[in-house]
Amino acid sequence: MKGPLARAGLLAALLTVGLAPAQPPVSLYGGVFRPGQAVRVGVNAPPRTALRLERVTDPLAVFGGTPDPHQPHLPPGTPTTLVRTLRTGGQNYGDVNVGPLSAGLYVLRAGRAGTLILVSDLGLVVKRDRNAALLYAADRGSGVTRAARVWRLGPAGGSNALASPDGVAKFTAPARDGEFFLARFGNQWAVSGANWNSYAAPKVRGFVYTDRPVYRPGQRVAFKGVLRSGQTLRPLAKQSVRVTVFSPFDESVFQKTLTTNGYGSFSADLVLPAGAKLGEYRFEVRASGAGEQTSDVGGTFAVEAYQKPEYAVTVTPGKARAVQGDKLSVRVSARYLFGGNVGGARVTYNVTRAPYYPPGFDTEQDLPPDPEGQEYGSDLVVREETRLNARGDLDLTLPLERDAQGRPLSYRIEAEVEDESRRPVSGFARVLAFPASVNVEARTDAYVYDAGKPIQVTLDTRNLAGAGQADPVTLDLVRQEWVKIRGEYTLRETRVARTTTRTNARGEGAATLTARRGGGYLLRATVRDERGRVSTFENFAWVLKPGEDWGWNYRDLTLRPDQRSYAPGDTATVLIGNPRPGSPVLVTLEGDRLRRSAVLRGRGAALTYTFRVTPDMGGDVFVAAAALGDGNFYSSQARVRVPVRDAELKVEVTPGQAKYRPGQTGHLAVQVRDAAGRGVPAELTLGVVDQAIYLVRPDTSTPLLSVFHAPRENVVGTDSSVNFYFETGRLPAPTAARSEAAFGQGKTGDAAQTDAPREDFRDTILWVPNLVTDDQGRAELSVRFPDNLTTWVTTARAQTVSARFGQTTATTLTTKDVVARLSVPPFLVRGDTATLAGVVNNTLPRSVGGFATAQVQGLTPLGGTVFGQPGAPISVPAGGRVRQDFAVRADTAGTARVTFGARTPGASDSLRLPLPIKARGYDAALTAVGAAGQSVPLRVPADANLTTARLRVFVTPSLLDAVAPALEYLVGYPYGCTEQTMSRFLPALLAREALGPGAIPAGVRRDLPKITDLGLARLSNFQHDDGGWGFWQYDASTLEMTAYVTRGLLRARQLGVKVDNRVLDRALVYLARHVKDGKEPQGARATAYRALAEAGRADPAPLAAFARRTDLAPYALAHLALALERTGQAQAARDLLDRLKARRVGVQNGALVRWDAPRHGDWLWYWEDNGIQTTAAALEALARLDPESPLIPRASQWLLANRRGPRWLSTQDTTSVVTVALALKQKPGQNRAASSRVHLNGQPVGQVAGTAGLDLTGAELAGLTRGENTLRVDGARGASFAAELTFAREPRTLPGDASRGFTLARTYQKLDPVWDAARQRYTFRRTPLLKGGQLQPVTVGDLLLVTLTVRPQHNGARYVLVSDPIPAGMQALDDRSLAISGLENGAQEDDWSAWNFWYAGRDLLDDRVDLYADFLSGTQKMTYVLRARTPGTFTALPTHAFLMYDPDVQGYAPAATLTVRDRGQ
Repeated sequence: MKGPLARAGLLAALLTVGLAPAQPPVSLYGGVFRPGQAVRVGVNAPPRTALRLERVTDPLAVFGGTPDPHQPHLPPGTPTTLVRTLRTGGQNYGDVNVGPLSAGLYVLRAGRAGTLILVSDLGLVVKRDRNAALLYAADRGSGVTRAARVWRLGPAGGSNALASPDGVAKFTAPARDGEFFLARFGNQWAVSGANWNSYAAPKVRGFVYTDRPVYRPGQRVAFKGVLRSGQTLRPLAKQSVRVTVFSPFDESVFQKTLTTNGYGSFSADLVLPAGAKLGEYRFEVRASGAGEQTSDVGGTFAVEAYQKPEYAVTVTPGKARAVQGDKLSVRVSARYLFGGNVGGARVTYNVTRAPYYPPGFDTEQDLPPDPEGQEYGSDLVVREETRLNARGDLDLTLPLERDAQGRPLSYRIEAEVEDESRRPVSGFARVLAFPASVNVEARTDAYVYDAGKPIQVTLDTRNLAGAGQADPVTLDLVRQEWVKIRGEYTLRETRVARTTTRTNARGEGAATLTARRGGGYLLRATVRDERGRVSTFENFAWVLKPGEDWGWNYRDLTLRPDQRSYAPGDTATVLIGNPRPGSPVLVTLEGDRLRRSAVLRGRGAALTYTFRVTPDMGGDVFVAAAALGDGNFYSSQARVRVPVRDAELKVEVTPGQAKYRPGQTGHLAVQVRDAAGRGVPAELTLGVVDQAIYLVRPDTSTPLLSVFHAPRENVVGTDSSVNFYFETGRLPAPTAARSEAAFGQGKTGDAAQTDAPREDFRDTILWVPNLVTDDQGRAELSVRFPDNLTTWVTTARAQTVSARFGQTTATTLTTKDVVARLSVPPFLVRGDTATLAGVVNNTLPRSVGGFATAQVQGLTPLGGTVFGQPGAPISVPAGGRVRQDFAVRADTAGTARVTFGARTPGASDSLRLPLPIKARGYDAALTAVGAAGQSVPLRVPADANLTTARLRVFVTPSLLDAVAPALEYLVGYPYGCTEQTMSRFLPALLAREALGPGAIPAGVRRDLPKITDLGLARLSNFQHDDGGWGFWQYDASTLEMTAYVTRGLLRARQLGVKVDNRVLDRALVYLARHVKDGKEPQGARATAYRALAEAGRADPAPLAAFARRTDLAPYALAHLALALERTGQAQAARDLLDRLKARRVGVQNGALVRWDAPRHGDWLWYWEDNGIQTTAAALEALARLDPESPLIPRASQWLLANRRGPRWLSTQDTTSVVTVALALKQKPGQNRAASSRVHLNGQPVGQVAGTAGLDLTGAELAGLTRGENTLRVDGARGASFAAELTFAREPRTLPGDASRGFTLARTYQKLDPVWDAARQRYTFRRTPLLKGGQLQPVTVGDLLLVTLTVRPQHNGARYVLVSDPIPAGMQALDDRSLAISGLENGAQEDDWSAWNFWYAGRDLLDDRVDLYADFLSGTQKMTYVLRARTPGTFTALPTHAFLMYDPDVQGYAPAATLTVRDRGQ
C-alpha cells in the first residue's frame, strides 16, 4: 500500500519518534498565520533539503496528546494529507516561503524533523492566576467575539467549556506547569500558553536589618530578620532559616542556620575580620521548604574606613523645586553632637550643576541624596570660602542660571565646615530647577503610525508641587531628517503641524495631529507660566512610508484612572482608549487574583469601566484591557492605587531625661499603639547608636510597613494565541521571644564621677532584637552610657502578630559642661612630627577659665606649656571653644597614647586616645628550616627594628606533619578568588578523611562544614556561562583554573560532599572542548586531561598522543602519568614516570631532589612555572604510581626545606603540597607526641608540644640581635622545623627597588580650583610639588593628586596588588566628583590610551590605598586624591607592588617626605 494513507502513517510514525528532538542538521520553526497570509518558516538545514507539507485532519488529537505544544508529538495513526513538497534554498539557513494556506493545522517535515503551522482567524486570550483561568475568544481580523469551544490541556488537562456569546469561558483549577488552552470555532483553531505571575505572590516576604548602617573592619554586626507568609502575612513561626552574608565581591563571608520565634523573627551577629573588604555587604535568607521563594529576602550594610564626625552640617534650601532665573535662599548650619553650635567655623561651599531628566509625572519621586558625590556630567559652578556666623549659620542667596537648551537642571549644594580641630565635616542638599513654574507631558497612543493616520496625544500639565492645573498648550509636529550640506550631515527640523489646546482644571487634555509623509517626527509640547517662562516636553514618533511594515503591533490600548488613589467605599472610573473604535474590549479587574471581567463595546474610541473599591483591595489592584483585531493582539493595564489603612503602629520612645553624663545609666520607656490609639502587645527591635554613624551613612533601610504592605504586583498573567510558536526538538518542562539585650551594658548603677580620662568609646551601646511589650504595649529598658559625648539615636521597630508595623526614633544627649576634644591622625610613622590639636568647648552660658594639659606615652613632646603643670592657661567664652596645639615626634614603633584635658574651677574633662606608630621602612621576613638538633642561622639585617619582630616556629617530623599549620594559613587567607576559594576547604576535607577529625586544628574542624558550604556556593556563582572558571566572577575562563576547580569538586564529591552535578557537567564539557587546543599551555592541558580522566570522560587516544610529545615539562609529565593510569594505560603511565624521574635535579650532593620548570617571558602561566608546584606534582605521581621510590623522602625534604613558616609561596602552592603530603604513606615509628625545645642564640625561649607551633613577640625575643643569630630545635629524631621571622627594616634611606619585577613611580601634584570660562565651570589645575629635587610644603586643606606609575618588567602580569601608603597627616578622598585638568571622568582628555581604569578594585583606607589589578601590561597609571589635614612632617612609605601568587615578584617606589603647614604659616 503506497497511497496517501500509507504516507500519512509513515509521517505519523516518524513524528512519533519525534518531531523532537530534531536530528542535526535540520531545524524547522513554525508559527501561527492568518488565512491568505504568506507563510514563511524558519529553516536551518543543508542546502536544497527536501520538505513535505501535510495537513492534519484532527488538531485536537495532536494537541491533546502532546505534553508541550511548542514541540508537539503526533500520536501513532494521526491522519494527515499531503499538500505539497518543496525544497530549502541554497544556504544552510533562512526562510522557506510556503505560500498562502487555508485555515487548518499543517505539518512541515524533513525526514525525522518536523514543525507545525497553524493557519486561523480565531484568536484566544488567556488570563491566569493561581487558581482560575479566564479565556476570551474573538476573530483576529474583525475583533468580533466568538462562542468557541475551549479545552484545557497539558499535565492535568482534558476539561472543556463553551464560551459565552461575549467569547468568555472560565476554568477553576490550580495552575500547572505546561498547561495550555486550545479553542475551536468552526474550522478555525487557536492555541495559547498560560502563565501566572508567581513572583507577584511570593510564599515568603521578609527583610533583614542591622543595628546600624555602617561598620569599620573588625567590628561586630548585629542583625535581625522578619519572615511572614507572602499571602496572609502571618508570621513564619518556628521556621528554620539559613542566613548568608556576601561581601562586595560576592564572596560568602558568613552562614548560619537560625530558627524564627513566634513573631517570625530571628537574630544573630557576626564579627568582621580586620581585613574585611570595604563596600556594601548583602544578606540572603532562605527558609526551609520555601525553595527559591526567599532568595530575594535580604538587606544590606556597608563597611568603610570612616572617622566619626563631632558635629553635624545641614544644608537647607528654601525650596526643593525652583524655577531657573530665580534666586535660591540656602541656610548652612553646623551643630555639635554634644550640644552647642559651631559658630565662626570656616566653611567652604560648592555648587554643582547637571542636566536633570525627569522620569515622568506618574513615576517621579523626591530623589534621594547621592552618597557617592555628584551626578554624571556635573559641573562645579560656585566655590567660595567664608565663615559661619556666631550662631553657627550661613545664609546664602544663589542664582539659578537658565539652561540654554531649556532643560531642567539639578543643583547640588555642598558645604564643608571645619572648626579648630581641622577635621572638616560636610553636608549637602539638592534642588531641581525647571525652566518654568509649570511643566507639561505629552504621551502618544502609539510609537509608530501610518502616514495620514491621526496621532492621538494625551496632555498633562502640573505645577512644581505636582498638582494638575489648567494651562494653554501648544503642540508642534516637527519632521526630523538628516541632510547633507557642504559634505556634512546636519539634522534639519521642519514643523509640519501645530495645534493649541487647553488642559482642564486637573491638568488633563488631548489633541490630534497628522503626518502626511513617512519618517521621524518630534512632538514638541510647549507651555508658559504666568511670567511667560517656557517649559517644553518632547516625544518621538515614527510614521511609516507607503509599503513600509515593521511587522509588529505598534498601537495599543490606553488606560487612565480618574484619581491618583482611592479608599474603600470610593467608586473608581478608568478611561480606556480603544485603538479600534467600535470593537469589543475585554476588561478585567486583577491584582491578587482574577476578580471580575466584562466585555465593553462602544462606537467611539473611549470606553469607561467603573467599580467600587472594597477594603480587600488595599495594596492596589489593576484594571487590564485586552482586544483582538487587524491580526493584532492589544493589551495594557493600569495600577489603581488603594493604600493600606490601619496597618501602621504608633511607636513612642521616651528617654528618662534629655541629657546624661558619661557613665550614667539612662532609662527608656516604650509605648506601642494601634491606629486607633489603643496600646497593643508587640515585639520590638531597639538599638541605641551614636548619631555620628548616621552622618557617615544615613539609615536607608526600608521600614517594615513598606516591606510587608508594599504596593502589590499583579499575579494575573496574560497570554495570547497571536504569537504562538512551534519548533523542533523537545525541551523539559519547567521545574517546578527574648527580651534581654543582645549586647550592651547591664543594668548597673551610675558610675562614680572621677578625673579618669574618657576612653570607652562605642558606636552601638544597646541592641535588643526581641523586646516584647506587655498587653498594653509598654516596655522599659536601661542603658549605661559610655564615654562618648554625642547625641544617641534610639531606633525602635515594632510588629504585631496581626501584621501591623511601625517605627520611630528618639534622641538623648551625653555631654559635660566643659568638653575636651582631641584631634590626632589615624597613625604616625616613626620619625614623623605632628602638631596635635586639643580643643576645649564650653557648653555653659558663661565664660570659664582654667588650664589645658596634655600627656603622651610612646611619643616625644616637642615643648609647650601644655605638657607642664599646671598646663596652658585657657579662657573659653560662653558657648565657645579654644584650641591648644602641641607638637610631638614619633620615635618608637608601637602604640602610643595621647591624653588631653581641661580643668576649670567648676568643671573638667579629659580623654585618652591610642595612636599607632608604624616603623619607618619595609616589612621583611626571614625563613629558616632545619632538622631536629641542627642550628640554623637567622641573619637579621643591621637596619631591622627589633621591637617589631615576631618569630613563629613549626616542628614537623615529616611532610605530613606540615599539614595542620598549612590548613590554618589556607582557611585564614584574606582574599577570595576562585582558586583561593577552593584552596580554603578542599585540603581540610582531604586531611579530615586521611588523618581523622582530631588531626586538624580545632578552629578548622569547627568551621569546615560552613566553609565548605560557602565555598561550593561561591564556586557555583563564579562559574561562567561557558562552563569554565577564571580567577574572578566576571573575567574570562581559563583551562588551568577550570581543571583545578573541577578536580577539586570531584574530590569533594568522593568525600561525601554534596556537589551540584550540573555544575560539574558544564565544567567537564568545557574541559573536553578546550583540552585539545594547541594554544593552551601544556601544563593546563595536562591537568585538564587528568580532570577528565578522574571523571571517566577522557578520550584515551588523544590523551596518549599528547603524552608522547617529547617537549613535555615535568609538571605536565606528572599530571599526564596520573591521567594515563586512571584511564587504564598503565604501561604508558610507567613510561612517563620514568621520563619524569630522569628530569630530577639533585640538591646538596643528591641528598635532596627537586624538579624545575621552564620560565616564560612573562608572569602569565606561573602555576606550572615554579619549582614548588612542579616538585609537588612529581612527588604525587611517585606516591601514587611508585610508592616505594627512594626519591620520595628526598623530594619531601626538599619541599620541607622550602617552607615559609607554616606555608609555601602561595595558596595554590600550599594546597599542592598538602595534597601530596596526604598521599604519602606514614612511616612507622614516628613519634608525633614528643615535645621540642626551641633555643635562640643558645638560650631556651619556648617549648613546642607535638607538632604544634610557637609564637614569640616582644620581651620573649629579648635575645634576638641584629646580625648573626642561631635557632635550634631539640626534638624527636628525624623531625624537622621551619621558622619565620617577620620584622620591619628601617634603612636610613628608603629608595625604590625595581630589581625584582616591577618598576614603580609616585608623583604628587597640588590641585587648585580655576574658573574655566569656556565651559562655565571650575576645574582643578595640577601643579607639581617636586621642585629642585624637593617636595614643596603644602597647607592644611590643600588637595593633592597622587599618580602611581606601574610597569612590570616582563610582557605582562596577572593578579597584581599595588599598595600605596599615604602620609599620616593626610586623608585619601574619592576623586570621582572632581574635574581635574587633564583628567575627565576617569579618562585623560588628551590621550585616552595613556589612562584607563585597568584595576579591578580600589580601597581607600586609613593608612594606604590598595589597588587590585586582574591584568597588567605595559606602563599603567592610577590616581587618587589626598587632603592635607594635620600640620607636621610626614613620611609616605614606599609604594609596594607584588604578584598575589608570587610575592617575591615585587617592586617598590621610593619613600617621600611631605610637610604640611598650618593655615597662616
